[in-house]
Amino acid sequence: MCRAGTRFGLPAKDRSGRLDESEPADLAALLRKINAPAAPIA
Repeated sequence: MCRAGTRFGLPAKDRSGRLDESEPADLAALLRKINAPAAPIA
């Protein structure tokens, strides 16, 4: 769980704002997603 106030009632926080409500349990994938360059603002 990556966000507070989920439908599962679990406490969690995503300060990056890049994660979905639920992510697979793969730390390397999470780090790649969080550290990816920001998309350009159009």
